[in-house]
Amino acid sequence: MTLAERLVSRNALLGRYAFPQLRPMACSISVGIYLTVAILVLTLGYAANYRQGHLYASDFWHTMFISFAVLQVFMLWILGMYHAGSAVQQEVAEKSMDFFRLLPLSPAQKIIGVLVGRNLVVLALAVVNTLILGVCGMASGVAGTVLAEFVLFSWVASVAAMLSSFLSATFETRGRLTSGPLVVLVLSMFFLPYAIGMAANWHDLFPQGAFVSFFHWRVDLFAFLTVFALYACVWFVSGLVRRFTKEREALFTARGAVLCLVGALVIAAGLGCEFLKETVAVAVCWLGTGLVTLIITLGSLRGWDAYVESVGMTLTRPGLRAANLSNLALASALILIWGAFAAIMDLLAGRPIPLGAVPVLMTFGLVLAALMEFSVTHAALTPRVYLLGGFAAGLYCILPLVVAAVMDSMAPMRFSPFGYVTQLGDRGGGSWDPAWLNIALLLLLGFLIRRRYRSI
Repeated sequence: MTLAERLVSRNALLGRYAFPQLRPMACSISVGIYLTVAILVLTLGYAANYRQGHLYASDFWHTMFISFAVLQVFMLWILGMYHAGSAVQQEVAEKSMDFFRLLPLSPAQKIIGVLVGRNLVVLALAVVNTLILGVCGMASGVAGTVLAEFVLFSWVASVAAMLSSFLSATFETRGRLTSGPLVVLVLSMFFLPYAIGMAANWHDLFPQGAFVSFFHWRVDLFAFLTVFALYACVWFVSGLVRRFTKEREALFTARGAVLCLVGALVIAAGLGCEFLKETVAVAVCWLGTGLVTLIITLGSLRGWDAYVESVGMTLTRPGLRAANLSNLALASALILIWGAFAAIMDLLAGRPIPLGAVPVLMTFGLVLAALMEFSVTHAALTPRVYLLGGFAAGLYCILPLVVAAVMDSMAPMRFSPFGYVTQLGDRGGGSWDPAWLNIALLLLLGFLIRRRYRSI
């Protein structure tokens, strides 16, 4: 029994993706490309460190360690993300998506089948590259703990990257396909140069070692990033399981959305404790966590069909009841949690920003959440309403900044959430003026949304 046949007997999806990669010609091409790159790296590294008839061994091994570390990142992160994310695209292109959905496999088997099956040769070559990387690291004098932490982080982070790419690909539709090669090209152009630069200047950037402060505890950078990647993996796997079992429902349940937001806020608080000493740090913390709150809100949106189905089963229109919980109700709860977090961070920092700015920022979030719900409730009339909602949200955030630039005045900026945050440290930066406009917009959107609720 061949390897491909054994894989098929254990996991049909894994074997299906692995079979074309294990053909002698395809496998030899992949191995040949890797050997060519490895030999080229060794040759260039030898030429760069051979001067005046002498090879500087320490510099050579240091160069090799950096080169194979970058190659490891490229193979596991970029190629791994591309292969995992293009699985759904391939199924749609080959018109076999229904076969993928109906396979008698558990969600865990499907996840393993895609991640391992699509990357079988890449993962095997990455194991070889890891061994070479370890040899180069020990020869160049890299501490064993640092080397082990980096290798572990590279693998765990690659799993998180593949899971995130696969999860985003499950939202593909028959009329919308992503451009995988373009994504790989963009990631290669913009990410790898920074990775090479950081690796080459690692000792200069972190002469005492790389650490991160988490609730004033000093934690090794790679150890923290590995734990964070594991935490992200848990949520990505949960999202994929939900996509496979309840494809037409929201990515987050109400409880899941709250737990995900609370976890994100705890991480943000731990990382920000060391820096929350001035207005800029608090404003950045507010803005970053606010964006996370809106993203989680977007992932928890129930569709119009879910509202209609719940009304048919429970005779309850969308609202505050758990039987047919409204998106606006859950969004308001998430924004309220964010508001409590923002106020606590401001108090811990010594109140560099007036607390009155928190409810004003909450009204910005409520307007954006109302635009999301407006799109959901009117999508049954025309799918283009999502385009309208996205355009309105962009106009709501950007137009005041454009008007401020045209009028050469800072006053209109406060009516944009981004402009309001940038003015928090200025005199009058915590003005309540935007709140009244936001309340008026909420009343208008609320009227339109409620009319759609009553039409069920």
